Amino acid sequence: MKTQFLGLKAIVENVSDIEKAKSWYEVVFSSKPYFEKGLYLGFNTDGYTKIHFEPFVVGKKIIMVCAFDTCNNILGIIYNPYFRIN
Repeated sequence: MKTQFLGLKAIVENVSDIEKAKSWYEVVFSSKPYFEKGLYLGFNTDGYTKIHFEPFVVGKKIIMVCAFDTCNNILGIIYNPYFRIN
């Protein structure tokens, strides 16, 4: 099941084992990285991402979800429709 999560542009996560993290994200996003160089991986989520539990509203349409990857890293995603690059 894919959950709509429009507005997701990027996730930045510091991981201790990039190969384990890569394997986990390949499963989560059901795809291989579109970009892989050194310590950077890029995954295309087609504007959506799969999540392990339903997101929750933290206020004024701002949505948050957290998950543990297989390396025990905490991944937090916040969708903020009001965010603008200054």
